[in-house]
Amino acid sequence: MNISCQKNWVPIVMMWVALLVGPTPAHAGEDHPHHISLFGGAKISSGQVAPLIGAEYEFRLEALNGLLGIGVVTDAAFGDHTTLVVGPGLFIHPAGDLVLVLVPALETDFSHEAFALIFSTIYHFHVGDLTVSPKFDLEYANNHLAYITSLGIGIGF
Repeated sequence: MNISCQKNWVPIVMMWVALLVGPTPAHAGEDHPHHISLFGGAKISSGQVAPLIGAEYEFRLEALNGLLGIGVVTDAAFGDHTTLVVGPGLFIHPAGDLVLVLVPALETDFSHEAFALIFSTIYHFHVGDLTVSPKFDLEYANNHLAYITSLGIGIGF
């Protein structure tokens, strides 16, 4: 169920609209050590676009003033072959609500498995107790680079 790359621009537009008109980030001191989010978007690979859903969990470490977090990231893309990716994540908070994530992962289409390396950029906008987060990923697996754009909704606790 692949959709032409030229016809599926909606997730990319949603991400940029969220960045341009999103609410003001939360004030300092509203951070929580745990954050969980669900996201949906599109995986662009070999000129094809596949719908994607996923989830991530982060535990923010107190060391280095909360600069680092650890957690798990998973997603499923529903193209010609359904693929599932899961792996531990290293979350880096370089400035404000910007988050960089590095994930060594396992990717499977349920007939074979491969190592994947994912690099993500996320920006959290705070809406009450929730976060609305545009996300962009580069995923390298099977000697191939894929692009993922998504929008997440999460909560800290």
